[in-house]
Amino acid sequence: MDKRKALGQYGENLAKEYLTQHDYQLITANYRVGHKELDLIASRRGKTIFFEVKTRRSETAAPEDCLTRRQVRRLQSARQAYCYKNHLNFETVQGDLLIIAIEPQTAAAQIKHYARAF
Repeated sequence: MDKRKALGQYGENLAKEYLTQHDYQLITANYRVGHKELDLIASRRGKTIFFEVKTRRSETAAPEDCLTRRQVRRLQSARQAYCYKNHLNFETVQGDLLIIAIEPQTAAAQIKHYARAF
């Protein structure tokens, strides 16, 4: 596995721990719809939340720099397909962004959660 994929997998594992600690119930990970993928799908308080996880090697990543318009459209399309397949009301779901910043020297992680990012 290359370094970039390993960093991404590490970030997703940290995201799963974060969600569990914050009372989310993980439904699935890496849900694919064609070429589109939803990193994590969880539920909390009767709402289904789709998470895009972005892992970075520093804290400099701003949320608006993490997702392009094309990525947002793909995530929304995948979210809509999941809702259709699972008979979910599109109004009861949301798309959140988790940015995980890894400090290169210490490997310490900081997680920022942006609700309703897409």
